[in-house]
Amino acid sequence: MSMKFANFAAALIISLIVHASAHATDPACEEGTPKGFEKCADNAFREADKELNTVYRELINNIPEKPLLGSEITKADLVAAQRAWLKYIELSCEIQGALTRAPTEWTNRTVDWCKAHKTQRRTEELRLWLGCIKGDEGEHGPVCGAL
Repeated sequence: MSMKFANFAAALIISLIVHASAHATDPACEEGTPKGFEKCADNAFREADKELNTVYRELINNIPEKPLLGSEITKADLVAAQRAWLKYIELSCEIQGALTRAPTEWTNRTVDWCKAHKTQRRTEELRLWLGCIKGDEGEHGPVCGAL
């Protein structure tokens, strides 16, 4: 085994452990086995995706059909943007997994963790947009004005 691969493998294992510890309430994350890490990554993505879908539906239900905030942006544009984001996340995470040059089982975990992380970030972005649309800007008030 080359030193480069050994360093990568160690970094990947540490990354998986850190991600698993963030989901410590999931029994799969506590197993500490390759299968456990795989289940943990898959569960993290499923959980993040479920939350994203909930926030997305609420956002779509709160956007009027007419152009948004006096702009040319409509509900259809936001739907198109989300569809484009879905394509982006698939390709982006597949590339990230391929760049690991690790065995397939590790690549798959990397892809799942990538998708979970990007989905969590997208959910926060959609929450921000939702708060701006509802006028519930909270701590993001200055950001909403800049949107």
